[in-house]
Amino acid sequence: MKNYLVVVLISLCVLSLQAQQPAMPTDDGMDMTSLGGAILSPDGKSILYSTSKQVWKTNKRKTTWQYISPDSSLTYPFLGETATSSIQYSPDGKYLAMKRKGKEHQQLFLMHTQGGEPVKLSSHKTSVGSYKWAPDSKGIFFVSNKVQEAKEKKKTKDGYDHLIIDEGTKGQRKGS
Repeated sequence: MKNYLVVVLISLCVLSLQAQQPAMPTDDGMDMTSLGGAILSPDGKSILYSTSKQVWKTNKRKTTWQYISPDSSLTYPFLGETATSSIQYSPDGKYLAMKRKGKEHQQLFLMHTQGGEPVKLSSHKTSVGSYKWAPDSKGIFFVSNKVQEAKEKKKTKDGYDHLIIDEGTKGQRKGS
């Protein structure tokens, strides 16, 4: 019983102290630089991570990628403000693949790990989804939506957006 009272008293003290501290304003929280997306190189000799900061003038977040050596002796900005996502090292550690927005859709870009400008690798008619390097670093496999033909687009617009799978068909839309 005595231990129970001690626990209750300590809990009440902690709760009263927490109640006295003001909450952080939303703007202060949004002003904080957030870190994320840390990627370790295959050889363990470098790390890439993203930093994101609110830019109130444009009401958008500015994200850049930073390079840092594991012992923190070397750090510098690696990729600028261009919207970059899904960065992956090649298995041999020589290249980085990433997704960036092309003219209309997310496409794959390739860059040497020593730096330079990313070069557009894919020109798919729809956005590139998930992707994976080949184990020998000589290729990249990716997932993307199938481009719809005009007839399929009309059926989707008319509400026939599901497939009926039958053993005798490849997959026909309802109403085909």
